[in-house]
Amino acid sequence: MAIPRFAWGIDIGNRALKAIKLVRDGDNLRMEDVEVIEHEQVLSNSGDNRESLIQTALANFAQRHLTKGGVVSVGVSGQSSFARFIKLPPVEEKKIPEIVKFEAIQQIPFPLDQVEWSYQLFRQTDSPDVEVGIFAMRKELVNQQIKYFTDMDMNVQVVQMSPLAVYNAMYYDNRLSDGTTMILDLGAENADLIIADGDSVWLRSVPIGGNNFTEALVKSFKLSFAKAEELKRNLPGDAPDLRRPGRRNSALGRLLFFSPPRQPHQADRRPGQHLSPPDAPEISSAESADRSRAPRCLPRRRPR
Repeated sequence: MAIPRFAWGIDIGNRALKAIKLVRDGDNLRMEDVEVIEHEQVLSNSGDNRESLIQTALANFAQRHLTKGGVVSVGVSGQSSFARFIKLPPVEEKKIPEIVKFEAIQQIPFPLDQVEWSYQLFRQTDSPDVEVGIFAMRKELVNQQIKYFTDMDMNVQVVQMSPLAVYNAMYYDNRLSDGTTMILDLGAENADLIIADGDSVWLRSVPIGGNNFTEALVKSFKLSFAKAEELKRNLPGDAPDLRRPGRRNSALGRLLFFSPPRQPHQADRRPGQHLSPPDAPEISSAESADRSRAPRCLPRRRPR
């Protein structure tokens, strides 16, 4: 089977569709094109128009760019995915898959037959400890995400959690230091926190994003959301100085000390207890259990 010459990575976020085109250049990859198509309305506030906004963004993208002959990799938000990192007890190597499956049953807040899931082992050369990262997403979400693209005749080969995609990109580009590196990917409504250290990676999504800054400006300066968004992106010279001493009630001040409502967390569960579906996070996958349908998209391993 011929290796595709190029690939598009596409992320449909709350605010916009973002895409990047990578082309093979010998043994290397070259970035050839990028695209950002903003939605007319934030997806989380669009109600029944959500699907039509996504379809419109993809249709606009398909009109502007050729995808035939290449492959498409789709990003799924960290907030819609599941990732947990657990230190395994000392066991024989051959028993690790069995122990990991047991942990997956305990940790993933849905039955395993309703999710696509996989795991990655992390080992330090100077330690006998073995840590496992368990990654999952609901099959329903995977199928819906793929359908958006296949309806546009796009060849989807990868569905990947966005935080892991960020980690893999930083690794490939040699942006990870020898020590500990923290990466913050700030979206419209959620932020992905990624911490890489040696052969280990830890990630978590938190419900604070760029819209929180915009809403803080709306409340502080009595602006419309659109005006506040414009102010946030392009601060003019005559705009109010948010950093001026004494403005303790400023928009940024209130935002930085804002504490979001506490969400149910897996660490709060008793062993064997599942979160009920209405309270459970929507979850996504690093690798499909059906290897013939979904490709690998686990964290890249450092060479020994």
